[in-house]
Amino acid sequence: MINNQLLDHIVDTTAMVYGVTEQELASPCRKQHLVYARNMVTDIAYSEFLYTYAFIGHRLNRTHGTLIKNLESFAQNCRTNPQLKAIRAMIHQSAKDFLQQQLQTVHLQAGAASAVGEPTIIGDP
Repeated sequence: MINNQLLDHIVDTTAMVYGVTEQELASPCRKQHLVYARNMVTDIAYSEFLYTYAFIGHRLNRTHGTLIKNLESFAQNCRTNPQLKAIRAMIHQSAKDFLQQQLQTVHLQAGAASAVGEPTIIGDP
């Protein structure tokens, strides 16, 4: 459950930063700002949170091969573009904060359940 929520958060945050919709991110459009946004989602999700290319590709309507190819050029762009690096850092920090908040919520729920003698099931809504 947290897996899907984290990737959704990365997509939502990236879409907001780039001023696009989630539908545009999953569209076949190849406009540069959409390509950068998709690559940003892929880079952060894959490199920082260990999502598979297949999982990310399903969310962005792309094949794993397309994601791999695009990340090669994105990494090069990040090295030469400080603004792209800054945007990546901001989205990555937002995702880390989100994950921390989700984990604290699960921890609190688990503590409350064990305090009243209920079985603890991590990730149970």
